[in-house]
Amino acid sequence: MKLVKFKKINKKLNFFQLKDIISIINSENRTSILSKLSKKNLTRFIQQVIKSNYLELFVVTKRRIIGYAILAKKPDYLLKSFKKFQLEFCFNLFLNFKFLTIFNIFISILNFDKILISDLNKKIISESLNLNLLGINKEYQSRAIGKKFLEYIFKYSIHKSKYVTCETDNIRSNSFYKKKLNFKSIGKKIRFLKNQDVLAKKL
Repeated sequence: MKLVKFKKINKKLNFFQLKDIISIINSENRTSILSKLSKKNLTRFIQQVIKSNYLELFVVTKRRIIGYAILAKKPDYLLKSFKKFQLEFCFNLFLNFKFLTIFNIFISILNFDKILISDLNKKIISESLNLNLLGINKEYQSRAIGKKFLEYIFKYSIHKSKYVTCETDNIRSNSFYKKKLNFKSIGKKIRFLKNQDVLAKKL
């Protein structure tokens, strides 16, 4: 943990900072919708997150950025932010033959992805903070940085809620959230080709 620092980003990132975050997204969040976007569109989205009053970008630094997380006041705010670039993003994905990603975007926008979740848990999800993405450079994983980073985020986020939710699609991430941070499974979101496990933690 020596020289590792956590902070919230409040101003436009420079070329090298963006490059670091995009590299982490593409290597550690390979199944995410963001990882399927071009660098240009991904850059636009990240800068939009920074400007938003409802989304927050946090980073881990050790000289350079080695980790990042995007936190939304509510999941709907993330979708609204994405919709600003919806046509451009979908056109970019279409040109790159990312048809399943386009399909996943639309079932998410139409809320069809939540049909396997109970009404009570849908309400919890809709009213809670959402940890949309988290990524730590592979070189710095398994050093307790992720746990400390999330504790920092939950403490210093300007948005408050009774719960925070997140989605995972692999055993390692699922185990990390449950064992290290006491998240609990509350349902599954439909995604092609692999469903996401929805987790929640009481704050």
